[in-house]
Amino acid sequence: SLVLSHSQLGLNFVSQKFHAHLREKQGAVSRPVVLNTWEAVYFKHNLNTLKDLATAAADVGVERFVLDDGWFHGRRDDTAGLGDWWVDATVWPDGLSPLISHVTSLGMDFGLWFEPEMVNPNSDVYRAHPEWALDGTLANPLLGRNQLVLDMSREDVRDYLFEKIDALLSTYEISYVKWDHNRPLVGGASHQQTRGFYNLLERLTTAHPLVQFESCASGGGRIDMGVAQWVKRFWASDSIDALDRLEIQKGLTTFIPPEMLGSHIGSPVCHTTGRKHALSFRAATALFGWLGVEWNVSRLMEKERDGLRHVIAFYKEHRELLHSGNFTELIIQTTPSTFVVFSPMMAAKVSFLSADCAVGPAIIQQRFGFPSIGQISTNCPSSISAHHDGRSIVNFQSGCKTAKSSQRAPHWPISDYPCRRCCQNPPSLFDSNMWCRHDTRSTHRSTHGNRGAHCDAASEPAELAVV
Repeated sequence: SLVLSHSQLGLNFVSQKFHAHLREKQGAVSRPVVLNTWEAVYFKHNLNTLKDLATAAADVGVERFVLDDGWFHGRRDDTAGLGDWWVDATVWPDGLSPLISHVTSLGMDFGLWFEPEMVNPNSDVYRAHPEWALDGTLANPLLGRNQLVLDMSREDVRDYLFEKIDALLSTYEISYVKWDHNRPLVGGASHQQTRGFYNLLERLTTAHPLVQFESCASGGGRIDMGVAQWVKRFWASDSIDALDRLEIQKGLTTFIPPEMLGSHIGSPVCHTTGRKHALSFRAATALFGWLGVEWNVSRLMEKERDGLRHVIAFYKEHRELLHSGNFTELIIQTTPSTFVVFSPMMAAKVSFLSADCAVGPAIIQQRFGFPSIGQISTNCPSSISAHHDGRSIVNFQSGCKTAKSSQRAPHWPISDYPCRRCCQNPPSLFDSNMWCRHDTRSTHRSTHGNRGAHCDAASEPAELAVV
């Protein structure tokens, strides 16, 4: 099927219709705060270490503990084990039950990482069935990340994977599956691979309707309306650098509602970029998604622990609004900044959550007169000010220099600046000189495009077709 959205009021309204479509398809979904173990321990799985990590996670308010890569047979690094989907007895002599029991005793649920479509040549299943891999019978098959891709068009491959994953989901109290895909598809028909993947995923979700699945493909490599039929969450990118994520989330939210996008608070030094960002900046970016943590929280300083605990508490308090409100994006012309609004159309008031330098609150309060009722942190630069009135939340995310970082967000092209289009708003709220470069008296016209046209006073019937 093909999903189409149309609006005469700008891209924000187009996006909101996509969001409404997926929200209707998804139905009511619980979205607990996640801690993923990858950047905390990598392949170094140890029961006591992971129990300590789980205890620390529960202490700051985490609700779901996800054990990432490294738990299954022969998987001590990324050269072996993929395809052998049973618990490694040398690392886990008593299985996963001791860890899961500890996690659930702390009030959290448990998730597990898989990469079902992949196989390492150094694995029992490949040695038994090299023909199951695409190009697997060649003398020198093309490897990527030391792995090959299983032929998902084969029923015997899908049956094998279903048997192994179903056994684990039936044996253990697992609430969540992180489904990864870490190399490009080479040597097979992509359409048949996708149909086979959908078939397997449908069988598993039917057999285990209470288990939530996440689509994670080397980061955001498989995010689409098709797989959204079966998954509740998308992993947006393997880079959780907050500065990277501003641009990534900006693009993805054109089609996907923010609550479906996994957005994690990482360590002060980003694993993928090496940049350093203040907790306030990392948290403000992650709040506008399905919040998670990718950090060894068992080693936090007291100030970091208190800060993270406060951010998670704020997220929980306003989670319902963050995950249901209308999502609007504006680009402020005077700074390389992103202005994100969660505002029900009939909201009587508007408040905001901001991640910004000193210019942020000044611009917002001057132009909008939003009330200030509290704040998470004032660690400027890139401080968070949290403002909320129970009806809407706004995120003002600046591309300024963040703490210990010399990087700046790109200055968006003029075509991305919001066009106000005389939206029946008083000039005191939307100054044409600030927001766009055309004559605001020219009704519904713009000389530079219409990325951010939005007006709380405007309304438009839904125009979304599924073909």
